[in-house]
Amino acid sequence: MKKTSLLLLLFCVVTIHAFAQDETDTTTKKGFDKSRIFIGGNFGLNFGTLTQIIVSPQVGYRFSPFFAAGAGINLQYVSQKFFDQQGNDLFKQSQTVYGLNLFARAYPIRQAFVQIQPEFNFSNGKFKYYNSNIPDEKFSVSAPSLLVGAGIGLSGGYLALNYDLLQNPNSPYGRGVFVSAGFGF
Repeated sequence: MKKTSLLLLLFCVVTIHAFAQDETDTTTKKGFDKSRIFIGGNFGLNFGTLTQIIVSPQVGYRFSPFFAAGAGINLQYVSQKFFDQQGNDLFKQSQTVYGLNLFARAYPIRQAFVQIQPEFNFSNGKFKYYNSNIPDEKFSVSAPSLLVGAGIGLSGGYLALNYDLLQNPNSPYGRGVFVSAGFGF
């Protein structure tokens, strides 16, 4: 799993550089300027015992060189297999997560930012038991999240460390700090 995560990070960095574009000068125009609009988001893949597919597009507006804000959607598919002590399949948990987010980023220096991102996610999933005596279980939950983080810009993309302040048990983010990689153009 560590090799897959490392390959995913490398893929994201290569993708970020492939989509890199020059930054627009946001200091010369006043009022609404469509050149200050940016699109981007997060994309992630992980395959194996834990399969995860993440596509989270965002659209934002750079109000000044020091502040940007916007909104996005969250789309995730997560599937994980669980085994007994002998390595036999016990069950598989799979779920689809979808939701909306808002974000605000402050850039105290050009290549670094801090951000806050409130969001609300819905999850639908099931537990599939490999023992035929146990019926499959379906579930639907929802959860608010309040992500805070800091990151660095990388030529059209970014790497950030984030944390969910609300720690709702149904949050798709878990209990610890997590890394996100994204792009924008």
